[in-house]
Amino acid sequence: MRDRPLEIEPLAFAFAVEAAAQLDLAQPPRFSADAIAALRAHAWPGNVRELRNTVERAVLLDSTGELTAADLALGSALRDTAQVRDAESALETLAPGAADSERARLLHALVTCAGNQSRAAELLGMSRRTLVRRIAELDLPRPRGSRLHPT
Repeated sequence: MRDRPLEIEPLAFAFAVEAAAQLDLAQPPRFSADAIAALRAHAWPGNVRELRNTVERAVLLDSTGELTAADLALGSALRDTAQVRDAESALETLAPGAADSERARLLHALVTCAGNQSRAAELLGMSRRTLVRRIAELDLPRPRGSRLHPT
């Protein structure tokens, strides 16, 4: 990515479209000018996978239809603290029980935790084994490595 900065923006748009489709959104969120600037300015040490994870997480957490630089949370300290706090409060607002709500809660936790099932289970207050079982029952994309893939 560092060698091909012109590919960052088109890839980010493609990842946003893909994430919106996985979440059954009518359309993907737009990227604000500051979000585009942040994408271009970031060093991308994690390469394309980091970009995909960043965009997927931002699309999942978005409630406005427009992604900003703050939504992308490209600083690791910000991602590890503020974004997890935001995810926890967002999880609390989703009513547990209904299949759609549970599906959204699980997917939200998985994306927030970059596919780490142990961390997602902890965030949801359940065992990892229960989380894995619910992923299968709800036919959610299975996390492999550090991103979500269809099963």
